[in-house]
Amino acid sequence: MIKELRWRVIYGYSPDDYISIGEEFLEKAKYAMISGKNFAHKNTIIRGSEIKRIEDDYRYYTGWNNGYHPSTAEDQMQIERDVPTDLLRERGQLADSRVSYIARTGKTNLLSNVQETDKLLIE
Repeated sequence: MIKELRWRVIYGYSPDDYISIGEEFLEKAKYAMISGKNFAHKNTIIRGSEIKRIEDDYRYYTGWNNGYHPSTAEDQMQIERDVPTDLLRERGQLADSRVSYIARTGKTNLLSNVQETDKLLIE
């Protein structure tokens, strides 16, 4: 059974300078990163210009704490076993396509309606 898809929005250099997001927030986070606009999630507001990167939240899947950094072959095997890398990559690429269209057209209202964005991308 695969857990929900999760990413980390990294906005600083400390191990705690991140928020974990589900896929329903991925386009908004990616748009904030490229536009520099604010990204709001729960009780946190991050300036898009502060977002360093958005990456797979492998710690969510492995259960590792923030201070642990994978360094062994066993760690890598656990990542390969527990993290749905292909699904995360596929979903990330779809988000990139959607956000590229939204940024190009200026239709930011589509960030809340990805199904409508997909219809427009097919046309």
